[in-house]
Amino acid sequence: MLVLHRITRVLAAGVAGCEARVRVLDGASLRVGPREIVALAGASACERTLVLLCAAGLARVDAGAVIARGRRRYLHAAELDPACDEEILLVDHADAPGARHALARAVARGATILCAAADADAFARAGARVITLRDGAFVEVQPRTRVSRARVAERALR
Repeated sequence: MLVLHRITRVLAAGVAGCEARVRVLDGASLRVGPREIVALAGASACERTLVLLCAAGLARVDAGAVIARGRRRYLHAAELDPACDEEILLVDHADAPGARHALARAVARGATILCAAADADAFARAGARVITLRDGAFVEVQPRTRVSRARVAERALR
């Protein structure tokens, strides 16, 4: 299990007297349950990778807490090893070719996965939870429900 509880992260650039600060994570919370895949999506430069690094303990959070039950490992999808035995995988560029199948095998072995993908539609179609990072907060995307053609026709006739 992985919990990001009200995490805040501010990035700063410049020199003393001429500095810019941007709050890229603003009290964001997320829970990833055991044996679950959660895909983190968002616009370019929304700091998906920073979220993964914070969750892995490789980058600090300015406020909040990261709670992980199990060993964590941050990696790019290209580095995903079918024999990986970490309990929590934090996978960047998870929309790379072949990555979804490797992630599904990892979940079958008992892994909990938080992954970042520029295009998370494929994860949504596969039934994974999709979370969007927008304005420093996590927004859960409601999965599209499939409606049969018969049901659409029935609704149209009403």
